[in-house]
Amino acid sequence: MTMLKNSRGISTMEVLVALSLFAITAAGLAATTMTVTRQTTRSKLATAANGLVEDLVEQLRALDPATKPWQLQGGTYNDPNNPITASGISGGKFVRSWTVTPNTPALGLSRVEVRVDFSGPARFTATGVTYLCTTATCS
Repeated sequence: MTMLKNSRGISTMEVLVALSLFAITAAGLAATTMTVTRQTTRSKLATAANGLVEDLVEQLRALDPATKPWQLQGGTYNDPNNPITASGISGGKFVRSWTVTPNTPALGLSRVEVRVDFSGPARFTATGVTYLCTTATCS
């Protein structure tokens, strides 16, 4: 028998080793990609929920306490458009509510806690607290 001096090509064993390395690397990248995608989705939800909290806080701050608006009376309230979208209009998956505690921490000031819940597959809750003047002079 004569040996081939110029054997070209790849053996089956080399192909199997290369495919195994590729499969291990691909599996690791797939797991990392899924984690990054999940975290990106959660970050988007957090940003939207915090924006809805700040939006309501600014709306409440813009109210004139001299007119005694219902939104600043003591109690717990739900956004009339619930469930809302990230832009605050009805038809979304966010639920916004707020609780007003009058005369806390001082007479004429109310503690307002705003809460936004997302009820989808990546559940998320954002909460914000502010203090608002409920009298004309805030004594």
